[in-house]
Amino acid sequence: MQADSIVFAAEAGEVWVWNRITGFTEALPEPFVAGAGWDALAGLAGAHPVKALAIAPVYEALQAGLGAEFAVFAERISGLGSGDLAAEGYLGEACVKFTCGSDFAVLYLEAATQRVFAIWRVYGEVENRIWPADTTLWPPEAMAVLRAKAGE
Repeated sequence: MQADSIVFAAEAGEVWVWNRITGFTEALPEPFVAGAGWDALAGLAGAHPVKALAIAPVYEALQAGLGAEFAVFAERISGLGSGDLAAEGYLGEACVKFTCGSDFAVLYLEAATQRVFAIWRVYGEVENRIWPADTTLWPPEAMAVLRAKAGE
């Protein structure tokens, strides 16, 4: 809240400000800064998967590993979704509104090895995209999610 104003901030980064003089106006969102370390993983209990991107090594691994595809993945992982701690780490899933079944992203974080795994699909495409591409690196819990998504 600001003096004489009410600030509305959405998970996706939109910020709107209301005051009695100007009504609703769009404001610039706060810049995103990834700063937490892997010790913040426990704080992702019940958290939307975009919150996992605030963990600096997760954000950096995805940016480096996905390269130009990072923006495509980030758009999907910041959409409608949910996440929670899993038996071996964290699992979150989100999608683009109106095309959720075929336009989504999944993020799996393995706690023990501090590795990041991503699955995403773009509307109109048949195949899921995955990272890392070498599925022999994927832990069993993440592979189960990958197999389930391949069956959809």
